[in-house]
Amino acid sequence: DKTVPEPMVPVGETVFIQSVADADPDGWPNAIVGHADLRLGSGVEQTLKGHLAASKNFRGIRHALSCDPSGFFSGTHVAPTPEEWLQFCQGFKLLGKYNLSFDCWLYHHQIPKLTELALGNPNVTVICDHVGIPLASEESFEQCLGPTQDALADWRASLKKLSKCPNVYMKLSGLGMATLGFGFERGLSAPSSDDLARRWGPFVNECIEAFGAERCMFASNFPVDKISCSYNTCFNAFKKIVKDRKPEEKRLLFHDTAVAVYKLDQETIHPLQPR
Repeated sequence: DKTVPEPMVPVGETVFIQSVADADPDGWPNAIVGHADLRLGSGVEQTLKGHLAASKNFRGIRHALSCDPSGFFSGTHVAPTPEEWLQFCQGFKLLGKYNLSFDCWLYHHQIPKLTELALGNPNVTVICDHVGIPLASEESFEQCLGPTQDALADWRASLKKLSKCPNVYMKLSGLGMATLGFGFERGLSAPSSDDLARRWGPFVNECIEAFGAERCMFASNFPVDKISCSYNTCFNAFKKIVKDRKPEEKRLLFHDTAVAVYKLDQETIHPLQPR
């Protein structure tokens, strides 16, 4: 609809997804995370209100920050520039007002910015998507070697600081994306779940050790990760990575953390909804 103001365009997706949930006998999907351009600062409030008015299942905002300074990997069209950062932070603060979570896809060198946001807004639940993926360099990508040692060192150090924020959760996902640099998407044959577990395991386990199972959750990144593997192969790899962990940890990783973060077991009351 060309007559809809640009900031309100993402609300149309929420309207559609809520209609799917309303038509489903079990109410699925029972939680919705949508987009709002936080670079609008206080002006994003109309978008947040629109989402909430459109859906009883609306839970949070996803605004990607991913941007590769080398330019080798393409970035998102919504990553704020340095000049837009102050406005972005003003928009972010409104998430707490409306009891909305924040999902964020970004790369390892940007994790300090996410830590800054989390520390400054302890009332906002923050989800770091795709393990805060450590980027491969152009050279390591071409050789299918994965992230460089420097990138891994920066990722680990930043991850440790981020984990100190109790309002931050880690989403164990997105490892099939090309940006990790292992080249599964370029292989002559599809990788097995053992292949994936061997490569992905160190990243998953470092996140679990830093955040604890109670603040980590497995998630698909499909259809994007489909370039590397099938959905079943992806989740079989996840299961193999944590096969030796305690049953209560596995339940947190595959179920309970996500239920708690996205309030999947309840109908959330937002400020715009009658109590």
